[in-house]
Amino acid sequence: MKSFKQRFGMAIIFLGILLGHLSLITSLFSGGAYAQAPIGSNISPAPPDGFGWVTRSIADLDGDGVRDIAVGAPQTGTIYPTATGAGAVYIYSGRTGSLIRTISNPNGTEQSIFGWYMVEAGDLGRDGKSDLLVSAPFSGTTSYGFDGPGSAYAISGADGHVIYR
Repeated sequence: MKSFKQRFGMAIIFLGILLGHLSLITSLFSGGAYAQAPIGSNISPAPPDGFGWVTRSIADLDGDGVRDIAVGAPQTGTIYPTATGAGAVYIYSGRTGSLIRTISNPNGTEQSIFGWYMVEAGDLGRDGKSDLLVSAPFSGTTSYGFDGPGSAYAISGADGHVIYR
C-alpha cells in the first residue's frame, strides 16, 4: 500500500488579504520528498479591487496538465465614495502562476460586483473545456444603493465569452 506522501500530488495554497495582495504557493509531495515554491506573488491588479475575494481551483484551461486558478475581484473599477466596482475574474496558470485570461464584467462598468462568487460548472458550452458560473449579485443596479436584481453568468473556459446569462 502506498504511503500518504506517495499518494498525495500537488496542493496550491492561496495566501493573501481580503482586499489586496495574493500569493500562490505550490506544495509538491513526490516519493517521500517535499518541496515548496512560489508560482506567483504580489499579482494583485490594484487595491481596492477585492482581488482574492473568492478563489477556485478550476480545470486545466491552458493545456499544461495542471489545474488552473480563478480569482474573483468583485470591486474592480471602484471609485470611492460614489461607485462600487464592475468586477472581474482573473484566470492564472496552476503551473506557472502567469495570467491566462481576464474576464471583465459582461455589462461593462455597471456596479454589479461581478466575480463575487464562482464555481466550476463542467462543459456547458460543449467545446471540451470546463466552464465557470460567475455571480454578479447587484447586476441591474442603477445607483450606489446596490438595488439590482442580480445575475449569474455561464462563462466559457475556452475563451471567456458569455455562454448565457
